[in-house]
Amino acid sequence: FALHIERFTNATLIPQIPFGNILRPSQSLLYAVYLWGAHLSPPGPLFDLKPTFLRRALQATSTETFTHNDTVHALHMIQAHILLGNYSLMQKRLLSAQLHANAAATLAMSYKLHKSG
Repeated sequence: FALHIERFTNATLIPQIPFGNILRPSQSLLYAVYLWGAHLSPPGPLFDLKPTFLRRALQATSTETFTHNDTVHALHMIQAHILLGNYSLMQKRLLSAQLHANAAATLAMSYKLHKSG
């Protein structure tokens, strides 16, 4: 899993471009990153938002599966599923982790991202 931090930050902070545009990260990826940020933060208001970010990330991944069909959003969905899968593993929710790993693999194969060159 790789995320270019500077490019991600710049794309996230572009207020004039609406969500859903390929120049912005998908909502599923944003909420998955927010979830990890909340998890890694010290106890406090941000840390307490983990259930909210998890719920929103899960909702966004299910919604975006049917609303976007471009490769950029597919990559965002794959990244979101990887982050959610790792979070599930850390929480010892193995079935959820397996579901996200399978979703990421299925997306990669359906967009032929598993082929080199």
